[in-house]
Amino acid sequence: TVGRRRRHHIPHHRLRPRHRSSPRLRWRCLTSGINILNMKITVLDGHALNPGDLSWQAFESLGEIRVHERVTANGILDAALGADALLTNKTPLSQSTLEALPDLKYIGVLATGHNIVDSITARSSGIPVTNVPSYGPESVAQMAIAHVMNISRQVAHHASTCLLYTSDAADDSLR
Repeated sequence: TVGRRRRHHIPHHRLRPRHRSSPRLRWRCLTSGINILNMKITVLDGHALNPGDLSWQAFESLGEIRVHERVTANGILDAALGADALLTNKTPLSQSTLEALPDLKYIGVLATGHNIVDSITARSSGIPVTNVPSYGPESVAQMAIAHVMNISRQVAHHASTCLLYTSDAADDSLR
């Protein structure tokens, strides 16, 4: 009929919530039998995740939270021992580390990838590993455009040349 729009069918797997990490985490935890309440949550590198302007209070509703600002390679086991869930951004979790953490039930990588986690060991141990797939798409695009402009128009060279000719220390013969 005229004026009537045809409804398009959207497959179920294409319907995704706007913020995918939290519902996906809940789904993975529910399907794997993990109780997400009363967990012992350990943050391994809080300095990279929260420079001080955010609150960890939302995690307290899920259980006990321990935030380590920086964890050295030798201190990963001490910091993570007894944790049900680990949140990390840059701290690597190797096979030997994962095997030494029998209580571990979840790993959240708060970045776009998960190359810092031995995924094979995590999978064989039944530990779900999630990441943040849409982390900073606007800032990544802005940085890419800035690099293209810098390379194609030599912005950095032009800026340094302008500073050279306008600085007080510049030789008067250069002006």
